[in-house]
Amino acid sequence: MGQVETSYRGFTDQFPEDGYPNEIDTDLPEGWRELTPAELGLPESALDASGHYIIESPITGTLPTGPQAKILGEFDEQGQLTRVSLTFTGTNSPVDILDYLQLNAGTIAPTSNPCLLRSRTIPKPTVWRPKMS
Repeated sequence: MGQVETSYRGFTDQFPEDGYPNEIDTDLPEGWRELTPAELGLPESALDASGHYIIESPITGTLPTGPQAKILGEFDEQGQLTRVSLTFTGTNSPVDILDYLQLNAGTIAPTSNPCLLRSRTIPKPTVWRPKMS
């Protein structure tokens, strides 16, 4: 197997069969999905290229992979929103190192307000039902 092909494989895929005993399930629990900018009353530009909501940093501004968030919703059987989860994903890039001190000092909190306010005052969602295959 060539070097280029190997670099595209996942970390645990590089172990021999049964060489890594754990499986990592990254799927959302049943009934949960990511909320779209339209559902939150935000423009599409609120998302970065990786699908995270952008949080402006007091130091780095809106650099790609800087402070980010995911906003998820849980829907019941009738398609009604029952719960919202706001998750900050601020530890997925070297750019985040610059913001660690800002987190501790509390100076990044005000730039999180758009995500916080939108997730708190989310408009009543339209009924969403997953496509059955």
